[in-house]
Amino acid sequence: MATKSVIHRNKKRERMVARFASKRAALKKIIADPSVSEEEFYAAQAKLSKLPLPLRTEAARAAVASVLSDSRVQPAEVRFLEKLYKALGLPQDEVYA
Repeated sequence: MATKSVIHRNKKRERMVARFASKRAALKKIIADPSVSEEEFYAAQAKLSKLPLPLRTEAARAAVASVLSDSRVQPAEVRFLEKLYKALGLPQDEVYA
């Protein structure tokens, strides 16, 4: 059974993810849009990388889930995930895990 502190910490993370959900979604939309200029792309990546770690991890998981949704992973999608993980300051080897 989980201790009260672990349960409290998890609830705190969930509240933080919910609080920043709209901001994270807007930044991810900019990053995923191929018609966005490089300047806007990198600005959105920089803002996304400044979010707290649980939010960055959640954004990366959402991107992986969207890539895996059609059960086929294209090389361009892998490159996108590598760039996203690098921009978020997350280990790039987790892309292949």
